[in-house]
Amino acid sequence: MTTSQLDKTEINPVFNRAFAALKARAAGLGEGPVFVEPDLGLGALPDGSGVADALDQSRWEWLHEQLGLPPLPPHDLGEMVVPIAVFHVRYRAPGRRLAQAVLRARRDDAEIELPPAAAFDELFAPRTAFAASAALPPAYWGFERRPDRYPGLKVRFRLSPEHFIASGPGTDLPPGPVEIDFDDGEGFRSLNWGDEALVEYEAAGQQRIALRLQTPTGSLNAAFLFTVEEASAPPADEVAPVTASLAHEKRHYGGTRHVYYAWGNRSGRVQKPILLAEGFPGGAWANDIYDIFDGKTPGGWNPNAKLANELRDAGFDLIILIFGTPGAPIQGNAMVYLEALKWIRDQVGPSTEIAAMGGSMGGLIARYALCYAETHGTDIGNVTRMVTFDSPHVGANVPMAVQYTARFYAHRSHSFHDLLNYACAKQMLMHQVWYREDVEEEVVKEDYRRFYAELEAMRKDGYPTRPKKYAVSNGHLEGFDLVRPESHALTVRRRSGICAHYEAHLWFTANRAPQPRYDYADCWISDRPHRIVAYLKPSAGFFSRDGCAGGFANHVEKAKDALSPFGAFPEGYMTTGRNCFVPAYSALGVKWAGDAHQFKPSQHRGRTPFDDWYAPATNQWHCTIDKSIKEWVLGLFSRHAAETETLEAAV
Repeated sequence: MTTSQLDKTEINPVFNRAFAALKARAAGLGEGPVFVEPDLGLGALPDGSGVADALDQSRWEWLHEQLGLPPLPPHDLGEMVVPIAVFHVRYRAPGRRLAQAVLRARRDDAEIELPPAAAFDELFAPRTAFAASAALPPAYWGFERRPDRYPGLKVRFRLSPEHFIASGPGTDLPPGPVEIDFDDGEGFRSLNWGDEALVEYEAAGQQRIALRLQTPTGSLNAAFLFTVEEASAPPADEVAPVTASLAHEKRHYGGTRHVYYAWGNRSGRVQKPILLAEGFPGGAWANDIYDIFDGKTPGGWNPNAKLANELRDAGFDLIILIFGTPGAPIQGNAMVYLEALKWIRDQVGPSTEIAAMGGSMGGLIARYALCYAETHGTDIGNVTRMVTFDSPHVGANVPMAVQYTARFYAHRSHSFHDLLNYACAKQMLMHQVWYREDVEEEVVKEDYRRFYAELEAMRKDGYPTRPKKYAVSNGHLEGFDLVRPESHALTVRRRSGICAHYEAHLWFTANRAPQPRYDYADCWISDRPHRIVAYLKPSAGFFSRDGCAGGFANHVEKAKDALSPFGAFPEGYMTTGRNCFVPAYSALGVKWAGDAHQFKPSQHRGRTPFDDWYAPATNQWHCTIDKSIKEWVLGLFSRHAAETETLEAAV
């Protein structure tokens, strides 16, 4: 019995005792989940009757988690097949009698009047939910989930029985075929469970895919939105699984390597390898990572920034490593990176040069792997270069106001809250809020301290000593700030439905040592304020990172989205959606204990552990590749090749 929604309904505090009693009695009904979502009236969900409203994937996922349904199977990263996910659920929702009781209680500022136990089940009406969606792997930019889009106009769909979720009597997987109209002009076609369909669209854009199936009680209908875009990344020449032979905490993590041979390489073997690790949280599609290194950003494409293609033009084989467990500890993924390096070593021999690269968290994974190899004498071949792109070598930043809001309103949108709970997120975030109400907590958590201490204990300052080390920062060369500390970020107010009354005000972190009680956000529920207050241990020398120079992200806008899961922005306004995600000093590996707003990369060349680095003339989206960065990296590889030839000639 799932009653999570009843737990978390946003209600006036005077209702709490009565709703606790409601929950306890509802648990005894034993007829499926209880769903209470005020913004949907009386818990009305798509029920499969008539013409179905088309859901997008994020909306389907939100309904899936609110009903407390089991998780979907992991995405198969080796093949670009799109499973069709379906749920068919019997659940109970508040009836009109309960709605009227809630409204009377609000009007009279009183507790809800409960009926006798014998009449309790009359408060909840039995209902059916039936909905479908594509199950694309989530794509992220740091902590930001990007729109769900399929890269290409030819799509292989699979009517996957593993993605059919049933709950309640009469909801089992139907044995017969399903009729699906893929909105490609071909009309409905019949597919059995487990079948695949190759669909070709004439142009990029949003498609409305309709699905209908017959059950013993009648026909069920569903529809979902599916967006396709022109493919940009070429297909990989080879795809293969990778499983770490070395365990982390008794677990052998895995992933997938995607090999893109140099354009002139017809040998079928790697010859001049570059191993590129994806970033946070893991589990992306390789073509998406390829596009990022060819200039794709959340704001569009940077012209003439095709680093991936031009490295292949220069004769390099690009191996993109995708990690199989999103959110896994950095050490676990580093063991996968080591395994990929050993495969490359076996391909090219012990003397051929190997370049290790990583974007964002991927750079930290590569750094840890190389340090581990040196410390433990692991043979990974001749790794001569390590290049990282806006990697959090000292830590990453998500505004504490955003973290508080994600924790407080987790029941409205789990995604950001879940990302903050990933093991690798806790290892990288320099300041964290876990939201234990009325409990004083430090903002620098043990997970962060322990990981970076472990890294530094392996090698001097925590960096490998054998390869040349290079870093790219997306933070302003002269330290130009993004936003001012303690400035307003976001205000949201919403009053709708039976009891969905809430308000939130967010500010960027003040640039001073916090007091024992320090406000980052006011979050109210119902008609009475319930203020979130940070109970922090005072910390001398505390400084904000929210607006300092660095690769930026859009975390404030994601907080807004969490408060608006139905797409409609409620009353309020947002000052800016941008904040610093990876400070420039962190991307360059400088241990900066002072005011982060005073750090200027141009003035600290002697303090970085890297042999050379690049910072742009303006703050950029995190992990941006533009024309200047592309040319710097290509020049780096050319310069390294020239130095190697000179050294070999001298010998």
